[in-house]
Amino acid sequence: MAAGVLAYTVATAAVIVVASSGSVLDLGLGPVAVLSVDQLPHDGGTVTTLGPGLIVVALVGGLANAVAAFVIARRERRRPGRAR
Repeated sequence: MAAGVLAYTVATAAVIVVASSGSVLDLGLGPVAVLSVDQLPHDGGTVTTLGPGLIVVALVGGLANAVAAFVIARRERRRPGRAR
């Protein structure tokens, strides 16, 4: 959940920066697009595309979350004198 919130926060910040600067942003993991923000030439609007790489970001974030939960649970089991 936290990784998803972080990913959406970064995406929102990137859209705001690109929209205010008039530039183009393409983020990807190798050949897989995660986020693409383009400026429209005729009316100054922006087009934001969330690519299939967002699934990869979510999976990696979920895996990191699971590993962190495992480490925390293992530390709690080893702690002497813990209350049950």
